[in-house]
Amino acid sequence: MPLVSIIIPCYNYGCYLAEAIESARAQTYFNIEIIVIDDGSTDNTKQVAKRYPVKYYYQKNQGKGAALNNGVSLSEGDFFLCLDADDKLAPSYVEKTMKVMMKNSKIGFVCTGSKVWNEDSKIEDIWIPHKIFSKYELISGWEGNLGPALIRREAFDNLDFGYDVRLPFHWDLEICLRLLSKGWKMGIIPEPLHWYRLHKGSINSDSRKNKEQLERIVEWYISKRYPWSVLYKNLYAFYRNTFGRAATFMLHPIAYFKGVRKKIEVNMLVKSNCWNNLEEFKNAQQFLREILLTVDRQIRWSWNRKLNDYYVERLRILESRLRRMLQGNHI
Repeated sequence: MPLVSIIIPCYNYGCYLAEAIESARAQTYFNIEIIVIDDGSTDNTKQVAKRYPVKYYYQKNQGKGAALNNGVSLSEGDFFLCLDADDKLAPSYVEKTMKVMMKNSKIGFVCTGSKVWNEDSKIEDIWIPHKIFSKYELISGWEGNLGPALIRREAFDNLDFGYDVRLPFHWDLEICLRLLSKGWKMGIIPEPLHWYRLHKGSINSDSRKNKEQLERIVEWYISKRYPWSVLYKNLYAFYRNTFGRAATFMLHPIAYFKGVRKKIEVNMLVKSNCWNNLEEFKNAQQFLREILLTVDRQIRWSWNRKLNDYYVERLRILESRLRRMLQGNHI
């Protein structure tokens, strides 16, 4: 059993760190080491880390990219993954990703799906990657972040440099695209083996200032470095809106028509209301967006009983909350 290093960079996330460490220690794959990189935290990060048998290192605040690179340089595993301090791993994460990794020495990294929890809206979701275009098995059209990827040390060491410290986020996406551009292959496990937390302090939180502007800059930077990734995404979008939609209609016509009817129903439900409170209207719009996305995913995964049942139940919960909100608006 090769050694796997689990690297946890942390900056003032002491309130979440214990859950991340405990999820790493609960792995069914036993040959692991856990490394916590404290990126100049001013909270109780050090005290929390010291409660566990992990390797703890402190550095002056340099940003997450630098913390990731320091964690990799201090690790000893032939394989490693970087887990955010506010996230968690499923107990079987390392075991399942290592099984995929060991099948082919050309696989440079393995990704999985994520179960997402939004602390503000109390809404749960699942982000699942798709195997599209076998040349790279690139994740295209996947709604969600990449999450922790199990990376082969040999592949990482062959890169010109480690994680790009110039980026404010998407370090994980950039490193994976660079591995693909160097000829390494990608492994995918379409299961939610990663627990992703959305909260006010997280990178992907809507409340983060200048998030949209930074997102555009990072996307431009990545598209310039890896223009082929844009081509793959455009090809997938074209496939999904044409052949993919036609295939879904032909293979699952009942689910398709039910989904279209549901979309029309909830759209009319929101539009028919007179909104006196702007904040309530924004909340209703958020629930509407979530419902429409859920309908699309339920249609797309209707062949998978487990995922289909999950999205049917999620749709029921969202629609129930939306209807309660609309009733409250009439009072």
